[in-house]
Amino acid sequence: MFALIITGFIKGITGTLNPIDYTAAQELLPRETLSGITLLIFLRAFSSGCSALTGVEAVSDAVPSFRDPATKTARHVLYMLGTIIIIIFGGISFLASAIKVIPLPNVTVMSQMAEVVFGKGIMFYVIQFTTALILLLAANTAYNGLPILLSILSKDRYMPLQFAQRGTKLSFSNGIMFIFIAGALLLIAFKADIHALIPFYAVGVLISFTISQSGMFIKWTKLKEQGWRYKCLINGIGAIVTFIGMVVVFVMKFSGGAWVLAIVIPLIMLFMLYTHRHYTYFGKAISIEGYDYHYEESKSRDMLPCVVLIHNMNKASLKTFDYAKDISSNIVALHISTTPDHTKELKRQWEEFKITVPLTIIPTPYRDILQPLDQYIADRESKLLHGQRLTVVLTKFIGSGWQDRIFHNQTSYFIESKLVKHKNVVTVLVPYLYRAKDEE
Repeated sequence: MFALIITGFIKGITGTLNPIDYTAAQELLPRETLSGITLLIFLRAFSSGCSALTGVEAVSDAVPSFRDPATKTARHVLYMLGTIIIIIFGGISFLASAIKVIPLPNVTVMSQMAEVVFGKGIMFYVIQFTTALILLLAANTAYNGLPILLSILSKDRYMPLQFAQRGTKLSFSNGIMFIFIAGALLLIAFKADIHALIPFYAVGVLISFTISQSGMFIKWTKLKEQGWRYKCLINGIGAIVTFIGMVVVFVMKFSGGAWVLAIVIPLIMLFMLYTHRHYTYFGKAISIEGYDYHYEESKSRDMLPCVVLIHNMNKASLKTFDYAKDISSNIVALHISTTPDHTKELKRQWEEFKITVPLTIIPTPYRDILQPLDQYIADRESKLLHGQRLTVVLTKFIGSGWQDRIFHNQTSYFIESKLVKHKNVVTVLVPYLYRAKDEE
């Protein structure tokens, strides 16, 4: 790409860069018509330019993944990205203007410029290959950025908690699968028409730009830290420019498919608000804050082995634990540790309630719960006496129906599906009613 720009720039200076001579049939509109719709042409070009400049949001989304100091590193990446965008976008704009290139149905603009600058030699095909590679990397940006963004929203309880969980490869696999399915559905619905899909991306990104710039402007005006006026000026101008870009892109591409965003974005916002309200209510419903729990030793005479899975200390897990005590006095509380800090807090609460049942902790640095659990159960199963059964007790949250399938019980479902393959293992689900129908 740089070779194309530099070579074209040199040819432009030396006067050897000749514009393309199109036939009258290839021109989009007669030249006399273009003079009467200058503003419309300008607005369309502005909206397309805004679409081309998007992508920097991937850096801000990925700040938690940068090496410390994360903020400083992300700032340097943004400087580099901004410089590259200015050089490439400015260079391509110069070439397009000098060559007077126009889009053709079966030939891309890049192909036309490469043919003028390099001819049909080896560099022409190198440009085609590198352009395809850039588009491939651009498509991968969403798979890097959106799962991280969903995980942040999930931690703030604005998206289902499954998006905050990392898979065995330490990536947010649920977010990756979500964008894979959503992207496939969009491609099918719009018949893979890229021009119809660009407004979805451009308007959404510019909305996020406007909101983030406005939020930073409000932050500086409230905190009034050193240099706050300068920062307010930058973020204020940024908010105005991105807002204008958002409006122009939405209006100019409204009939091309952007109208769908007027329906989709409010629905997403409503879902996020409902998700946050649900998790807020749910957290209060199962919280042990102010809960007077008195631990009592098991009175069961049954000595059959029983394993109760404990992830958090809450009313639901305590109910599950009490049920395990009712059916057996040979109990092991098992915790699969994916986060050391979380495990440390769980141990503190376990000791605070003075529970004498041993808390067995299995660390899993790769955050895979199923594999270490399956191995532990297999080891326990191999030590059973003839005719014995190993009982595994899980918690299942019961609300008002569809919320449970979206917000809860996925881990319990996968654990149950895994343990059903063990011949001498019995899985018991203890329901906990949190009264989702009363959410207000």
